[in-house]
Amino acid sequence: MTLSKKTSGEQYAHTLANRPSSDWEPLCAHLDKVASSASIFAEPFGAQLWGEVLGRCHDLGKLSDDFQYYLHSHGAISVDAGTESDDPHAGHVDHATYGARYVADMVGKVAGQLLAFCIAGHHTGLPDETSSVDLTQRSTLRYKLNASKYSISDVLAPNLVLPTLTSPLKPSAAGQDEFPFQLAFFTRMLFSCLVDADRTRAEEFCDPDKASIRRLLEAVQGRPSLAVLNDQLDASLQKKQEKAESTEVNRQRALVLQHCRDAAHLSPGFFSLNVPTGGGKTLSSLAFGLDHALTEPRII
Repeated sequence: MTLSKKTSGEQYAHTLANRPSSDWEPLCAHLDKVASSASIFAEPFGAQLWGEVLGRCHDLGKLSDDFQYYLHSHGAISVDAGTESDDPHAGHVDHATYGARYVADMVGKVAGQLLAFCIAGHHTGLPDETSSVDLTQRSTLRYKLNASKYSISDVLAPNLVLPTLTSPLKPSAAGQDEFPFQLAFFTRMLFSCLVDADRTRAEEFCDPDKASIRRLLEAVQGRPSLAVLNDQLDASLQKKQEKAESTEVNRQRALVLQHCRDAAHLSPGFFSLNVPTGGGKTLSSLAFGLDHALTEPRII
């Protein structure tokens, strides 16, 4: 699956501060790297081809003349646009929407939409599919996929041959009632693979010293074990609880945390946590995840 350039000149993904364009990262190189990493990240749950398509298509919007103009006019800084602008020559240029539309059209059906969710939000977070509120409708996937409502920079369609994608999802014992949740969870897993691949590969080019330190530390120390991470989380939570005031909100947060830790000993499966904003979901769910993984190592 390769990208054939159909516009004149080299297209770039990232610039380097105070360096000529000859030292910038070619877009084809960035897409190759992200496709490779996203595929590797998605392999454990049988979605390596999905990861490859995401990596290959996530930055296709950077093929636009407007984005390349933006890079050349802002070449004094390292650029990886992540916000939108209606003026293609002012501020950042939306490069994510084109890739989302491309996979939605080329892959089609449910698979195309799942991929579109990931690409549309790879800098801003997964979008809602639609909204009943006019003020937030513009940020939804449905709105952005509608070319008659949401305008983006023109891109000469790339010459890509995409593989046929098959779903790794298996029918659950509960039947079709759980399938929407399976799709949502699968989409979030794919999204995580794309974001991690894009950020680490961009770091390799834009901040090679930091990337080298990261690789060196991993080579010397290895990645921390689950037990070490769990101990570090416990220490952090203990400090927070020691400093926390004795309020009803904090008591409820402690209760949520304890419920999560109690649930960690249940059999592996899908778990959900329904707690209001400010209830400590992030750290409590992290504590559950580490405890559960240590209790059930076969889920790793």
